[in-house]
Amino acid sequence: MQNIDGNILTMNNKYKMMMVLGAFASVVSSEGAIIAYNEAGGAYVEAWGSTGNLVGGAFDGMNISDISASQYFGAENNIFRLIDSNGVDHHYLITPGVGGANAFYVSGAGSTLTGGTLDGQALKNASWIGATNDVNYYVDGTGGVIRYIDWSTHGLHFDAAWTAFTNGELNGQSVTVGAGLVDFGGGNAMNENLYVTIDSNGTMEYYNLDNGFYSAGESEGGYGNWTTFSGGELSGLTLSYLRDNPEGVINGVSYRFLGTSQDGMYFDIGVVPEPSTALLSGLMALGFLRRRRN
Repeated sequence: MQNIDGNILTMNNKYKMMMVLGAFASVVSSEGAIIAYNEAGGAYVEAWGSTGNLVGGAFDGMNISDISASQYFGAENNIFRLIDSNGVDHHYLITPGVGGANAFYVSGAGSTLTGGTLDGQALKNASWIGATNDVNYYVDGTGGVIRYIDWSTHGLHFDAAWTAFTNGELNGQSVTVGAGLVDFGGGNAMNENLYVTIDSNGTMEYYNLDNGFYSAGESEGGYGNWTTFSGGELSGLTLSYLRDNPEGVINGVSYRFLGTSQDGMYFDIGVVPEPSTALLSGLMALGFLRRRRN
């Protein structure tokens, strides 16, 4: 590592540089807030207004922006699901709670799956696909889809057995391909027993999770005929861009796609500073190190 004069920095200054850049990075995005868009049409849901703060349970006092991908277990059935350090599943209400401002703690449940081919495995494991309608979906080891209840003992629901999508753009593709719209925690987007993906036209396609069949009626009913989010901080973001960039920056706002639930598409957002502010902060950091060296 070299300074701006081409001289090798001392190990001490390396650590100082890391500390300064770390402090600089902390101002790149402010504390997160949660915003929502309607899954049928992509219009901004102005009434949301959540700060992103979590209340109660293992994550009390944390902000959604503080949650890592390994802790995030998706959004479904009007809740955000988080995994604590012990692997326990915790539920937080997506809709505003008391006072209309925060995501409130609902409950927690076991840490492993019970029954079936995945018995004893962690809730969030390499086989997990996503969750909807109080059910977790996994690949069953033979390429088929197996379900586990998402509360209490996380017991076996049933093995749906289907192994490939039928009709639509995913026709013939294996469920293990993971071609759906992915949230930042790695789960495929699901809503109301449907697997959600974005096709080459930049619109959404839906597949029935009972059998993998393309759900043409759902796609033609207002959910799969739009391409661009409108209104709010992410106005102009296209579904095609979101498919390839579940985390990104648009309109000076950083975003993370949290998933779909109850006909809503949820995002964690933060503010990115103006380029001049970022440049000034960087120059100040370098100037500080040069002065310390001299």
